[in-house]
Amino acid sequence: MTFELRIQRQGIDPTAESSLHALRDIMQLPVIAVEHGELLQIDVAGSVDSAATRQALEKAASRAGRYVNLNRDAMLWDVEDSTRPAPHSGCAVDLWVRQGDGGEARALQWFRQHSGVECQAVRRGRWYRVHVQTADPQEAKRCVAELANSRSRRVGLLANPHTESVDILRVQPNQKGSVGYAV
Repeated sequence: MTFELRIQRQGIDPTAESSLHALRDIMQLPVIAVEHGELLQIDVAGSVDSAATRQALEKAASRAGRYVNLNRDAMLWDVEDSTRPAPHSGCAVDLWVRQGDGGEARALQWFRQHSGVECQAVRRGRWYRVHVQTADPQEAKRCVAELANSRSRRVGLLANPHTESVDILRVQPNQKGSVGYAV
């Protein structure tokens, strides 16, 4: 079973703000908003009690501020994300940017030691949710895939294709005020 833990800064996130400014104002792309955080994908052996496992993983992630600083950051599980209101019309596209495959041996060791959960793998990377003006999911996916990989100073921004891999995790059309994103 795979658990996705997203860690986002509470309040204003300077990385999200500067990414939005660069994409919308400098590169003139149809971007409405950008959310930013860190995504941990944690693979757990066998069938487990989801609520208890999430609680144990949260405790390990926030222990000594190792992965989450509770004074600054918020944690959100993939299943909780479906209850968040969509801030804009258009589409929301989730990206995951990782060094290589994102595998983290030290994080795996940490979660095994401090959570009491039988973790099999931990992958870690930067997470972005890019809200674009287009209502067509395929066009939104193409647009965000194009802007994600840096190829020059004027094309691409969020990832270096020479050292990082980019996955589009989900694309969800929004209606202003509607609830949620598809998984």
